[in-house]
Amino acid sequence: MLMAGCFASSPTVPPATFTPTATPTPVCDANTVLRQVDTLLAGQAFEAHYLTINRELTLSIWLVDPDLDPAATESNLAENNRQAFGWGLAVAHQIAYQIPCAQKVFENVNPMIVDRHYQSWYLDIIPFSAFPTIADPTESQLIVAVQRSGPEFASHRRSAPSTTAYPPAPENVCTWPAARTAIQQHFGPGRRNAAAYLLIGDPPAEQGPWNNYATTDVVVQVQWDVRTLAETDDDAVLPNIERLATDLACLSPPVDRLEVFVVDAAGQLVVYGLVPGTLIRERVSPLPEDRVLLHHTSLTE
Repeated sequence: MLMAGCFASSPTVPPATFTPTATPTPVCDANTVLRQVDTLLAGQAFEAHYLTINRELTLSIWLVDPDLDPAATESNLAENNRQAFGWGLAVAHQIAYQIPCAQKVFENVNPMIVDRHYQSWYLDIIPFSAFPTIADPTESQLIVAVQRSGPEFASHRRSAPSTTAYPPAPENVCTWPAARTAIQQHFGPGRRNAAAYLLIGDPPAEQGPWNNYATTDVVVQVQWDVRTLAETDDDAVLPNIERLATDLACLSPPVDRLEVFVVDAAGQLVVYGLVPGTLIRERVSPLPEDRVLLHHTSLTE
């Protein structure tokens, strides 16, 4: 009876249940998209970074199209413009279609297509929402989709590249890949939203953000991001610009101007810098502060 009583009072053990392990939600942020762009465009000459343009977070892609003719003449100017346009749209669509996070994080994509001599052929700002959600659209489908997207910022080359040889830079002449490597070493591997690229003969735009460029300018644009307000002080920015000027002094063709974009962690521009090319070519050091433009922005601009 004692044993029967013990069994009667024993608690009932519930059956074992299986609780599936929760799948972590993939991180979807700007720096993740940049790393995915790195993978997508691996093997090509490109730069990718992000910043706010016209109050909208924009993914910028500078890309060399090796199929463009750097010695194009008036006879094949239209053909090369069409090639640059088609290539820019195709790459932008690849990013929109193959990297779903891109459309969640960024409003626009900013393709910048240059030939292998770094001469500009196509610049644009395109809403990510404009691209068709199909795997392999034709070039015509892409063009129609982009033309329906609203305001047009597209800028194409309106004249053939200059056939006049650029004079060599003084002393030791270097190529853009060498200068770019030197610049990248300043930033280090831990700073991802940083980029440096060369634009020769920016095509003029009748409207949009590039209408202040001459058709033969040799422009280097450099961006880096900061995490603290102290990094935006002139005393912090100017030494970085000094190093950039040193790296670019040997560049051929020689620099007409250096533009600097310092952004915060969210891609908001906090400092814009402009250095005349004469200071760089003549290796003026230290750079005279009264000849270097440093404009500090605010969130209300």
